Amino acid sequence: MPLVPNMPAGVMTPQSIDAVRDDRGNPATKNLFVAGYGPGTTEETLRELVAQHANVIGVILKGTFSFVNTSDRAEAVVARQNLGGTMLNGGGETDDACM
Repeated sequence: MPLVPNMPAGVMTPQSIDAVRDDRGNPATKNLFVAGYGPGTTEETLRELVAQHANVIGVILKGTFSFVNTSDRAEAVVARQNLGGTMLNGGGETDDACM
């Protein structure tokens, strides 16, 4: 469903991006928080997954959670929308949440 009425799905405007909030009410940023993936998940695995939707400039893997840094806020929003709930390496669902 488009974020702006009468706008085709996948088309983001600065106003629609500004309206996006995570589960805590925080505005969207270029960074994604990812958690709940299975053992054996690597920085490269996360980079390849998110790179399907956004230009990834860095991944910080911290054991059971990671931060994926992208170059564009709109792309990060699209990545979160498309990847939220994705099962990765047998873990629980990924919890992509823009921070």
